[in-house]
Amino acid sequence: MGASDLLQALRGDGFRLSVALDGRLNVAPAKNLTEHHRGEIREQRNELLALLRQEQPLPTPWSADEIQTFSATHARLRGLGMSEDQAEELAERLIQRDCEQDDRRSCAECRHLQRGNCSNWRAAGYPEPANALVRILQRCPGFASRGAV
Repeated sequence: MGASDLLQALRGDGFRLSVALDGRLNVAPAKNLTEHHRGEIREQRNELLALLRQEQPLPTPWSADEIQTFSATHARLRGLGMSEDQAEELAERLIQRDCEQDDRRSCAECRHLQRGNCSNWRAAGYPEPANALVRILQRCPGFASRGAV
C-alpha cells in the first residue's frame, strides 16, 4: 500500500492526520490506532508528511489583533508560572486553535487552575490532579472560563 492509499484508508477509518507546527505527524484519535496502523505509519511517515504538506495551505501572517492576543496570552501564561518556551508554545497553539475554530480548551483558560493544578479534577472526571494536562488542548467536562487568557 502506498502512502496515498494509506492516507485514504486512515481517513476512511475516521482518523485525522495533520502536520504539527514542529513538523511531526499528528494522527487523531491516537487511542484508536492499532499496532498495524502504527507500523504502516512508521514505514511511510515521510511520504505521509509530504502528502499532508501538499494539502495544507501556506500559513497566513497574523493580524494585528492576533499579535496583540498572543502577547497578552503569553504574558498571562508566564504569570501562571510557565517557562518562556512553554508560554510561547501554548500561546501560539491557542491562536492557531482560534483560527481553526477548534472548540478545545487549555487548563490555563479555566478558573479551576490553582497553582498549576486543577482544583476541579474530581468533577472533571480525573482520578487524580493532573498538572500534565495544563498545556494540552482538551474538552474537559469541568471547564469554567476564567475569561481571556
